[in-house]
Amino acid sequence: MDVKLFFDGREEMLSAQSGKINNFEITIPTGTARAEFRMQVPLKDVHTLWYNRLQPGPFERMAWNTSFDCGIHLNFPYIAFFNRSGILRAGIGLSNLIDDCRFNAQINQEMCTYDVTITLAAAPETEPFTLFVDLRSDVDWQESIASWRTTFPMPDPKKYPAAVWDPVYCTWYAVHGAVTQEWLEKAVPPMAELGFKTLIVDDGWCYDDFKRVSPETITSWYEMIGDWKISEKKFPSFKEHVKKIQALGVKYMLWTAPHLWGNKSELYKKHPECVRERFIEGYRQMDVSHREVVDELADDLRRLASENGLDGLKIDFLDIVPPDVDAPNARNTLHLIKKLTDGLKEDNPEALIEFRQRYASPQMLEYGTQFRAGDAPFDWQLNFGRVVEIRLGVGDGYPVHADPAYWAPDEEPKNVSRHMIAMLAGVPMLSMDPETLSERDRTIIAFWIDFYNSNRKLLNHGKWHFLFGLNDVDAAIVDNDEERLVILSDGSRVNEVLPADGRKVTVLNLSDYTLKIGGAETFGPDGSSAAAGEIIPGGGGVIAG
Repeated sequence: MDVKLFFDGREEMLSAQSGKINNFEITIPTGTARAEFRMQVPLKDVHTLWYNRLQPGPFERMAWNTSFDCGIHLNFPYIAFFNRSGILRAGIGLSNLIDDCRFNAQINQEMCTYDVTITLAAAPETEPFTLFVDLRSDVDWQESIASWRTTFPMPDPKKYPAAVWDPVYCTWYAVHGAVTQEWLEKAVPPMAELGFKTLIVDDGWCYDDFKRVSPETITSWYEMIGDWKISEKKFPSFKEHVKKIQALGVKYMLWTAPHLWGNKSELYKKHPECVRERFIEGYRQMDVSHREVVDELADDLRRLASENGLDGLKIDFLDIVPPDVDAPNARNTLHLIKKLTDGLKEDNPEALIEFRQRYASPQMLEYGTQFRAGDAPFDWQLNFGRVVEIRLGVGDGYPVHADPAYWAPDEEPKNVSRHMIAMLAGVPMLSMDPETLSERDRTIIAFWIDFYNSNRKLLNHGKWHFLFGLNDVDAAIVDNDEERLVILSDGSRVNEVLPADGRKVTVLNLSDYTLKIGGAETFGPDGSSAAAGEIIPGGGGVIAG
């Protein structure tokens, strides 16, 4: 395969060999503003492609034109082409995960190829990097992603605070912007008893309005965001309240979104020149090129955490201003991310820093401490798929968190259990109002949180692999030397996931099938005994090796 390089129009040529990984070391010539890499992937035995995206299904089928932007704060620069059996045909990526970059793959009917163009906005700080072209044709495409990650340094998975593995209780779906000190002091103790050891107080703590998300409220929802001051109306004694929650053995985090400047905030009134033109839902987007103001804002958020004795921050919407090869902003966004997270960790080496899925990349593992799936209320299958998507990108051993499970108060027990099972592909998180939880649901939640805690070593530090169907994740499989655990979404594939080497295996059933496995010790949604050898929907089974 020929690989053409263009540096501000100057052309060079490389040759990638079939059947192997080709790592080309790229040095951007001084003064170059834009680099392009062009190659053609033959369409022989190519049926689908994958790149990091926030979608219900794991793949994009044979799209005529696929394009995505990436940078430090959105996605990452890798794409795979493979067949229906999951066998790789080409994997292409960069080890530069910082700079603004655009991938484009367009079908060339005449040549029977995907014509791939990678455009990189170079910066004076851009260091030499690797262009990764994997042309092996005898490996699973997931192996190619793992090989791509070897082209840049990955942080030690052991460096994260111990609390990142604890189940999380988040206020968002339960109460939205109507959160108060009084409500929390009633809600958190029963959640702590169920095993949730970290609290995220989401949006609502920094303004006086008591509101829930609706078509009427969303149009101006963020108009007061940006000053990051505790609402004394909702939290009359905030510091004492934080200590009270922490005395329960619960870490305390607050939601923040530095890119969002509310139209009625003092921050916007003080620096109206530091926003972009777009105006939506009551806020404007920060222009991160104003580094002095960025530093001021980062210092304000750092003080918010340190002066109130917080255990960390959820840092939301870093992707709201996407990378742009025509107007690069990734380096300035990195300045904000580094300034804020370095400050939080300097004040508290055990600080918890949550990032969201769209910027959960290998590069961001250095700055955040936990990486949370995108919004999926009511939808356990989507939550499962999004956790898997993060794991595909960052690899094994890193703290991936589910989106908070949220269901209707009268939901069927098997579906409550499915919400809990789906989250076990990561660290479980919940956002139910404890006042609406039935005793039945409390029993189901308690069982699965206990199950998670009993299987932490395997779930968090085992080796993951995934089976995919045409439109979704069919199974998530995690192994170590002693045992295997399977979260099975397509029950027809049960025989594919049972190990042949005699290890103990646990199968958790998200599917609609009742799985028949002779002699297995099985249990239902709440952990109670089920018919021997039958794993019912929302239940699980332990099969001895």
